[in-house]
Amino acid sequence: MHDILVHLDIRQPHAPTADYAMALAARFGANATVTASAVSELPAGYMLEGGRVLIEEMQNRDRETVVGALGKFVDDARSSGVVAETVPLEGVVADLERSIAELGRHFDMSVIGQPQPGDGRMVLIESLLFGSGRPVLIVPYAFRDMHKLDTVLVAWNGGKEAARAIAGAMPILKQARSVQVISIVEPKKRDAVDLPGFNITRHLARKGVNAELKRITSDLDPGNTLLSHAADEGADLLVMGAYGHSRWREMLLGGATREILQSMTLPVLMSH
Repeated sequence: MHDILVHLDIRQPHAPTADYAMALAARFGANATVTASAVSELPAGYMLEGGRVLIEEMQNRDRETVVGALGKFVDDARSSGVVAETVPLEGVVADLERSIAELGRHFDMSVIGQPQPGDGRMVLIESLLFGSGRPVLIVPYAFRDMHKLDTVLVAWNGGKEAARAIAGAMPILKQARSVQVISIVEPKKRDAVDLPGFNITRHLARKGVNAELKRITSDLDPGNTLLSHAADEGADLLVMGAYGHSRWREMLLGGATREILQSMTLPVLMSH
């Protein structure tokens, strides 16, 4: 891992994303490129006389905030021995979705904060997942633990999304002290002889990763099962595929990706 993209939210100046990303870059000796976007919500009545002036004032204020946030990251990175540079983004939401996805293709990984309820950042996360072709590491907005990679869980269901997540997380998996490949089994299939994690643990071993397969039987949905097991194990990171079903199905019926993004208690590396 040599090059990571960090996306900051200027509305959450004390979010843990910057600290986590900086610690990750320092651990792997990676360069960190930090970006942030200024998207002002249009006030009611903005088409009235004087509205254009008000909008320009808001945009200028947000630009100053972005420049300040990016500058602070670079200064803090320099103090930590991390090489950092900045790429400010600006525009309407649709332009930002395209820009953040295109930018993410130039890095080994993107790091972004978990969206809070009602936050539009879910759109940016999905843009990175579907458009960048790179793994995305999401940091919980309430995360206050130390940056560790001792125990890493890998959610494995045999899908291509999970395989891509493993490939993207390989530098982390090689450094982890303990890697658990988690295969969730429905109660009615608990006696099945098929071991869907067998081949992938063998592959990980050949890559220098000593991974243990754990088959978990649970009546809970996959998202809550993974989070519950992560809490029991004191895991530091969860690696998983994202949106194995269509995002529309997950929005309507729910799914592991949505559940994790809404309720995550530890950093999660996702890939689609």
